[in-house]
Amino acid sequence: MKNYFSYIFILTLFGCTRYKNENIPDKIINSRTNKHILVPGTRLYINPTGNFKLSDNYTGLFNDKNAQIYIFDNIETDFKNKSQIFLEDIRSVKGLKVKTQQEFLFDNYQSLFIIAESSGFKQYYLLFGDSSFSEKIIAIVPKGEHVLEDQAEDAVLSAYYDKSVITVIPNIKGFKLDDRKSKMKLEHYSAMMYEYSFNGIKNDLSAPYLNLVTIPKDSSMSLHDLSTIMLKKFFTKGISNIQIESSSASQVNGFKSYELVANGISNGVAILIYQLLAENDTKRAVIAGVSTKVQDSILVEFRNLSNTIIFK
Repeated sequence: MKNYFSYIFILTLFGCTRYKNENIPDKIINSRTNKHILVPGTRLYINPTGNFKLSDNYTGLFNDKNAQIYIFDNIETDFKNKSQIFLEDIRSVKGLKVKTQQEFLFDNYQSLFIIAESSGFKQYYLLFGDSSFSEKIIAIVPKGEHVLEDQAEDAVLSAYYDKSVITVIPNIKGFKLDDRKSKMKLEHYSAMMYEYSFNGIKNDLSAPYLNLVTIPKDSSMSLHDLSTIMLKKFFTKGISNIQIESSSASQVNGFKSYELVANGISNGVAILIYQLLAENDTKRAVIAGVSTKVQDSILVEFRNLSNTIIFK
């Protein structure tokens, strides 16, 4: 039920033949150079070609010309399963046109490469991994910025993955939550997603949790529309009989927001679904909570933490 947030990506290889507008070869092998930098909170090294630099607001890089590269480092997840789910997600995005879809070996890992277009942007997606991890690199580049496209290509396909890197939870980027207001505490970080659980301890897979990610603001999609898309995803995760208990558009701490509370059934067990989406001028915070205990006290704790969201 987690990790269904996805964003946009690239096409090239640093130090190798350029494959722009051509098929990528059957195999790409990279090596780590002295120009590569480790993306904090991940096991991925990347060569930040052009004017790309590490972001303080999300896990990835950005360029002053409104281009972004996002890194999703999913440890202890299976690439084959993740790539299948990702393809389903891509095909369900309204207004997104897939131009190219390829599979090849990336540093001897199976990979999936997609070029797509949406309103105003060209998007590049690269996924690779094995049964122990699934890496996703996504770049968003304004249409017509051909030099910038080349720089994004060079940066992303320069990626070098090192399983020996010990990751730590990075400083929270782009937002602030005050967990003194709730029993929910930060437990885990992976792939740009912060996971909160009661007292920061998840005793079992059925324990209540809240996930939070920040994503770029898409003015073509309202918070209500994004919430609806998220809710539909639960149907693909084996949850049925979803009933919306309440929903409202409002403001939280001065930021435009949308809250939804719903109930559903998973494997014959009633579950609570909670969403809070908030935005400022450039980005959105997406909070999703799930509990197999449908109790008012759980909802109160979800709200207590979520309603402290502040962008920074």
